[in-house]
Parts: sequence; structure tokens; C-alpha cells
Amino acid sequence: MKSLPYTLVSLVAIATMSGPAFGQQSVSIAATGQTSSYYAYHAAVAQVIGNAHPDINVTVMETGGSVENLRLIGRGQADWGQFVEPTFYEDYAAVGSAAGNEPMSDLRVLWAITQIALFNVVNANEDIHTMGDLTGHAYGAGSAGSLTERITADLLATIGTEPELIRGGYGDLVAAMQDRRIVGYTKSGSLTAQDATVMDVQTAVPIRIIGFSEADMARIAEVYPHYTIAALDETPYGDGPVNLYHTALIVGATADLDDDIAYRAFQAVAENMDTIAATFRPVAGMDLIEATLAVAEAPLHPGVIRYMEDQGHAVPDALRPPQ
Repeated sequence: MKSLPYTLVSLVAIATMSGPAFGQQSVSIAATGQTSSYYAYHAAVAQVIGNAHPDINVTVMETGGSVENLRLIGRGQADWGQFVEPTFYEDYAAVGSAAGNEPMSDLRVLWAITQIALFNVVNANEDIHTMGDLTGHAYGAGSAGSLTERITADLLATIGTEPELIRGGYGDLVAAMQDRRIVGYTKSGSLTAQDATVMDVQTAVPIRIIGFSEADMARIAEVYPHYTIAALDETPYGDGPVNLYHTALIVGATADLDDDIAYRAFQAVAENMDTIAATFRPVAGMDLIEATLAVAEAPLHPGVIRYMEDQGHAVPDALRPPQ
């Protein structure tokens, strides 16, 4: 918290330190680490919900990310959290990387945060131009225990590439790349803005963003038909086009979340995107309903569906809960 700007510290304090007043309903957000800009997003969301609906008291929880968030909402220790779609759908339907698990059929999408891609960053001095060239090289698939690491490792295995996967946090991976102990690593990031870790790497090592060949893409489509591997014409790092795994950050909950709470939370966020954008610029100009319908693969929460329909939007049957 000491490193956060004063305005954000104040915002978080308002959202998290004041206890619920009489008659208030308390909800908790399983967010991410406090150093992430996405934590600031969730704090801004808590603020706009509290302003729009003073009877809802929102607490923002620092977490290790989507994997921990899934456990927290599954145990009822958080009301909603940040996730990655379509991985959220995989857990819902027990397909893809969650194949063989028990389906988590009570998972529900609340709204979209932003679209992202997995950027595969390599030392430009190495003769590595696609993900298929990584065999035999030391490479970080993502921060240890993260969904980025899991997805990247699955994709590498799917296309038959066998690098020596090195595990560690992003601080470790950045240092290892700067010291030439690894040739690169994968990091999720904005489609339009540079990532801080990649900018750090570039102070010592020239970089190249690599992707998947057309043959790789065909193989991935066979195994993971719900994944999107598409060309990014120009990356934030000045290269491209390159074929990358595209995904979206979403807010998800379970069917246990009260319909009225879901309705009013979505309403507050949808009608105050400009306020949230003052803290988290990637959502500037976003139509939350259209963005959510575009990226959701798991069913929407009934409260969200009701709000969308009240605003005159049609919700596809595929996004309606089974019941």
C-alpha cells in the first residue's frame, strides 16, 4: 500500500476499511495483487457500486489471481472475482485444461473487464521466430502457478514443442532473461499498451514477440476449439503481425450470488464506466453490455441477464444458465 498513489490508497480505504452500516449488504471481490493495475480497477468498481447503492458495502481482497479466486468463490469466501475467459468456461464445463475434473456448473459470468493476449517475449538475438523454435531452450511459460503458465504449457505441449520450462515469479523470469539464463517468457498484457515487466527486460535485452505458425494454429483448434489464436497486426512493442492467444479478463461468480445484488452491481458498473476509466484507462469508451456478450462463454448470471434485457438487449440462449 505504501507504494500506491494517495488517491488510490484513499479509494481502497473507502472501499475496504469502513464496516457495513445497519441494513447494508456486504460483498467481497477476490481481485489480484495490490501492485497490479487490475487491483485498482476492482477498487474503482467497489467505489462506484458503493456510490450508486449505499446499502451495498464492497470489500476488495488482495489475492494471488484466478486460481485462488476460484477457490474463494467456490467456498463462499468471496462473492465474485477476477478470472480469465475461456478458462472460466473450461472449469464450468470440465473441458480443455479442466477435462477430467468435476464440472463447476454453478459458475456464472458477471461482466467483462478487458481483452488481453499472451505475449511470448524472446531475446531478439536468438534464432527463435515462432513458438515451435523453443524446443531445447530454457523458457518461462508464465509466473509460477498462474493461468498464463498453465495455458502456455498446454499450448506448447499441443504443438509438440519441448523447451526446458523454468518456473518462478515474473521478477525471477525478468532477471533470468536479462542475465541470458532463459531465452524468454510469456506474459499476459494489453493489446495496446506495453507491460511493465517487458519494458524492464528491454533495458538489458532486445526483444521479439513470437507466436504460432499456421500449422500450430490448426493443431490447437483441434484440441481447444474454444480458444482464440489470432493475428495481432501490430503489438505494443513495434512488431507484428504475430499469431497470439487472445483472451479476456472477466468478473465471475457462482449461482449463489443474489440476483438483485448482481443486477445492481452490473448496473452501477455499466452506467459509470467513465468514472472507472479515470482509474483504469483500458475501459474508456467501453459498452459493458456489448463487451460482456462478446467475450462470455460460460453462462451469464440471471441478474445480469435481467439488466441487459431491461436495456433492450437480446441474450443468446447459449449464455443463459441451464436452469
